[in-house]
Amino acid sequence: MLKEKWDYVNNICDYAYQPIINIRTNKVYGMESLLRGWEECFDSIEALFDEVYDEGLLAIFESELRKKAIKKFRSLKKDDECKLFYNFDIRSIINNKVFSANNSMIEKKNFYYELTSLNKNVPENKAIDFFNKKRKTGNGIVFDKLNTYNKINHYKPDFLKIDTTQLKVIYNNISDFKDFYKSSGIDIIAKNIETGEQIQICKDMGIDFFQGFYIEEPKL
Repeated sequence: MLKEKWDYVNNICDYAYQPIINIRTNKVYGMESLLRGWEECFDSIEALFDEVYDEGLLAIFESELRKKAIKKFRSLKKDDECKLFYNFDIRSIINNKVFSANNSMIEKKNFYYELTSLNKNVPENKAIDFFNKKRKTGNGIVFDKLNTYNKINHYKPDFLKIDTTQLKVIYNNISDFKDFYKSSGIDIIAKNIETGEQIQICKDMGIDFFQGFYIEEPKL
């Protein structure tokens, strides 16, 4: 059970959603849930999760947020195949019993765990085991960091996100980049797309999935 403070934070938090489109089908493939409302109590979203983690309540707090994200997603999704890209703090898996107490509000194949960073408090073998188990149950895995290349073979995500600020570096090494994601079997999502020119560059690189203000801004 959450303390009164964290129950309040949970109540003021809401989710905005931003679509991820497949340019080949011109359809919404999925929607990323982006936490909003925390600004009332914290200077940064990192500060929020650090504090709730330090109090030993992260897994419970994460579970409540996840239910909220799924419930709202269900009212917004475009079709039955639309995926929810849910950002989560990997430290919440330390308490497996609490974290695994998921609900049946969404089909597992439509729920993707999106990870922005690894954490020294979570042993690598524990994180790998978690992702392997989730993958076997049908969940998807997304890495939102280009600098996790050296971890790709261990974690085997379904998607890797790249930021448009990294496009120039990637484009100058396009052959290596194509070899990387084709040999790994990982799909690439180009995020923070702001211009049609960026879309064309990514299409030339063989990227099919896009996310950003040029496509649609996050909406509450």
